Amino acid sequence: MTKQKCEWYHLTNVSAPLEVDSRGYSVPKPGNSWLTIVVQVWTIPVLILVSSGIGLLAGYYLDRACKSDPWFSIILTLLGLAAGLYESARILIHASRGNGS
Repeated sequence: MTKQKCEWYHLTNVSAPLEVDSRGYSVPKPGNSWLTIVVQVWTIPVLILVSSGIGLLAGYYLDRACKSDPWFSIILTLLGLAAGLYESARILIHASRGNGS
């Protein structure tokens, strides 16, 4: 199970060694390259935008199907945004614990 979670890293190796924590997540070791840090930082806005976009598209489709113009779009976009923010907070908490803070 741990090997599967870390398998993607071998395909996109940016020369930063990884450790696997107790939950099976890949955690960069101290002394990361700048490219690894940039990738970690850019994950958060992309995650928020993608989750909101998926909610908007699903809401738009349901609005068309049910003829309830803005309601599903608004509700599912907000749910997507909440899910993106929640996962971003988890990433930030996990990153701050990984750095010894």
